[in-house]
Amino acid sequence: MTHPSRLFPGGVFNTHSLSAHIADHLLADLTLDHGGIAAALAEHLLARLKVVDSNAATIGESIPPGLNPSATLLRVQLAPRSREDFDAEPPKDFWTRPLPVTHEVLDAWAVRAEQLRDIPIAHDALRARGG
Repeated sequence: MTHPSRLFPGGVFNTHSLSAHIADHLLADLTLDHGGIAAALAEHLLARLKVVDSNAATIGESIPPGLNPSATLLRVQLAPRSREDFDAEPPKDFWTRPLPVTHEVLDAWAVRAEQLRDIPIAHDALRARGG
């Protein structure tokens, strides 16, 4: 394998170029079970999404009087991150602020994870990126 300093002069690289290099190495040097890798990656991602869903449901059920899933996602993403933040007033746009992760986003991630099973070459599954 080529030393990283030859691939990335000055030690500068980004995660996409590094993942592409690793994918190229795996494809060229190893005998891979492409279908097995794609299935394992899909299973892993779907399991992580189930954990997110389960955790959100537990949080929603724990806050009286019980929150619906959308309200739970809102509160989790806008929750205070430090002890000092707990004393601060909530932002004025608390209920209307656009969130980076919505149920639509979670559903889209699940669809994309399922689609990984259909990628015939593991190399391409490793290179798959968000769009």
